[in-house]
Amino acid sequence: MSHAGAANAASVSEAEFYRERDRDKAFDSQVREADAASEEVLLDLATKAAAKDGRVAVMLLERRHSGWRKPSVNAEVKHLHAHAQIPAEMLQSLAKQRQIRDAKSKGDLEFQGNSEGIVVDCVPIVNDPAEADCLS
Repeated sequence: MSHAGAANAASVSEAEFYRERDRDKAFDSQVREADAASEEVLLDLATKAAAKDGRVAVMLLERRHSGWRKPSVNAEVKHLHAHAQIPAEMLQSLAKQRQIRDAKSKGDLEFQGNSEGIVVDCVPIVNDPAEADCLS
């Protein structure tokens, strides 16, 4: 159990739990012993699990030995930049799909799609047909 969980179980705040540890060295010693016993039980369980699943063994190595650790998620990323040439027709098609999607989200269009979910027809929901250009 975490220290916060222990404090909650004892109906005291976490801050009070730590103040009591600072004030009462015997209590602090009991908490340390309980932490060590808990770690021992959990390590035993993890070691048994590692014998059955190599992923657990790797996880234990990563946590216990720095040479096995994965790079930090917060590691600095160097500038990444890529250039791509996209044909104008594709850009126009993407822009039209975006307009249709935006109109659909506003409730301005009804859609008919094929089995792959690609819009093959759209029907404007407007009174004036001049206001709708989804097929143009």
